[in-house]
Amino acid sequence: MNRELISTKELKTEYWRATIEEGRANLQIYYEKQVDALSFFIADQGKERIIVHYLDKLVALLYRYSDKEIVGLRVDAFKKRFLPRYSELEKVWKLSDSGIDIQDFGDLEIAARKRVGPVAREIYRAADPIVEKKGLKLEPVPA
Repeated sequence: MNRELISTKELKTEYWRATIEEGRANLQIYYEKQVDALSFFIADQGKERIIVHYLDKLVALLYRYSDKEIVGLRVDAFKKRFLPRYSELEKVWKLSDSGIDIQDFGDLEIAARKRVGPVAREIYRAADPIVEKKGLKLEPVPA
């Protein structure tokens, strides 16, 4: 049985809200193929200690240990179980659907950078009902 380190209600959303509202979002996405987990952050966290707080078997909030502010989302079994459930997310995840003629590494890098916002937005949309069910409200992620 999993036990929470802290209650979901103890997590704070002020940093998330301010970052989005003030246009300071610098979305960063990390996919860990070995464990099939995708994480995204709304801004660079530097050397901050980040804690994973699961809301269900797949979706977790990422928060800073220092102040309990939510700074991102994590999805486990991303490609295996989560991605197939959300067609809009699946569309933006695939670079083959980007419409960009990928000829070299530069094209690949540009295509990937252009997809960070839409991928983060679709993960937010898919996870938002789970977050709200736990009593939290996060501002929508910009594309």
